[in-house]
Amino acid sequence: MGSKEIFHIIQWLESGKLDDDIEVTRKRIQTIIEAANVKIEPYWLGLFAEALEGVNIKELVTRLGLVFLLLLQLLLLKLRRKRKKNAKNLIMTLVLYQLDFN
Repeated sequence: MGSKEIFHIIQWLESGKLDDDIEVTRKRIQTIIEAANVKIEPYWLGLFAEALEGVNIKELVTRLGLVFLLLLQLLLLKLRRKRKKNAKNLIMTLVLYQLDFN
């Protein structure tokens, strides 16, 4: 599955169309996958159904969304630190370059 397909499935789950008291079954998972226009091997349906047995799907999606946002924030922080470090290195290089030619 590509990220586009996963995005469509998560978007459907977050839309609130999944009730708390509906049991997750192989057939329901297949319906969601087909609605997202995704092709997967048939054995995945059984694995997903077994893995999600007794799991509150809304809570799972919410937690995954929070984890994703946290990871995104950490990535942005890392990029900012890298930019600052690169800027400091550039300044030091320019200073040393000026000292060599003066």
